[in-house]
Amino acid sequence: MNYSESLPALPLQRGMIATLLAMALILAPFFTILAQGNLSTAASLPEAGDVYHVEVDRAPQAYAGDGGANRRWDLSNLLSPVTQRVQWQGVGNLLRVQWDEQTEALFTRDKSELTWLGGSGPDFLGHSRHAQWLFTDPLLERKTGLRYGSGFFDEATCLVTFSKFQADPVFLKAFPLQPDSIRIRYTIERQAILDAFGKVVLPGEISEVLREKRTDRYIPVRVETKIGRRSWQTVNLPLKTIIKVSYHFHQPESREPVLSLHMAEDNSGRTERISFRSPLPERNIFPLGQVKPNAYPAPNPTLGAVRFDFISLPPGNYRLVIWNQLGGEQWRKAYAIKDRYAMDKVDLSALKHGYYWYELSDAHGNKYKPQPLIIIRP
Repeated sequence: MNYSESLPALPLQRGMIATLLAMALILAPFFTILAQGNLSTAASLPEAGDVYHVEVDRAPQAYAGDGGANRRWDLSNLLSPVTQRVQWQGVGNLLRVQWDEQTEALFTRDKSELTWLGGSGPDFLGHSRHAQWLFTDPLLERKTGLRYGSGFFDEATCLVTFSKFQADPVFLKAFPLQPDSIRIRYTIERQAILDAFGKVVLPGEISEVLREKRTDRYIPVRVETKIGRRSWQTVNLPLKTIIKVSYHFHQPESREPVLSLHMAEDNSGRTERISFRSPLPERNIFPLGQVKPNAYPAPNPTLGAVRFDFISLPPGNYRLVIWNQLGGEQWRKAYAIKDRYAMDKVDLSALKHGYYWYELSDAHGNKYKPQPLIIIRP
């Protein structure tokens, strides 16, 4: 066959090439998703003896964003003044862990599921500062090997019991007779969906992650009270249902989420607090929930704009003073602290660069341990 006889075939070949190119462009996103198919939740669950470090930003300027493929979450501006150490402990056949700053939890596990059995902490609806939790129908906490687009649904029953001394005073006024103990029975509905994947930028690292959106619905079913030696009595006290939304970012090789966003309950889309992995803990390391009362600055060193986190302080009036190396007072401010956590952003750019000390004292003159503060200039 000579050259001229092959010419009519060229338009067909060009058409096929164009078609293949078009198909490739259409299918490219799907191939990208398939390429991300290796991303999943952890292939194994926590074990007794596991230790990891986490930092918490309680005033984040961040939003969760939409789900989907190839997302990017830039959270490089997160601030945390302390690093907290979390350890999983074995208790017979169970696992115990300090779950957050105020909650201790007991779990059981098999090869693929981590299940919540009980623990202690504040009431789900905030009616007590501290209570005992018992899941009469356990709650599924994690599953291994979940991929993009998958998830799970679980329903559990929990009894939350607390004394009148731990109860919120406003909540106590709702009872016609003053109880010694209160017990609330909850139904908890949990829906988890792996709704997004992409890259997350954290302070000091960039990770490929798979995001889990979790929606927990806490439904009060029954309220009971106990007075003296009498048996538990049901009272007619209607309580509202609340919904808590959180996002957890997973890597296949990490047994713990590298990042968790806890959303505000006002449906504003605002992030209330963010906990994130600390790959190289260096300073102020405390067991989770056991941060020593004081004021903690972040960032430190700072260019001048600094945030002071007041952690675990009794309610009251306080004074924060900054001294230079020679002992000269450079800055002071008074604070009225009402909760276990408070925060204030201050501008120290008027101070020269150098090494300083800050000291917190209460209204009675009791002083907390002085801490260093370093101011740098670009």
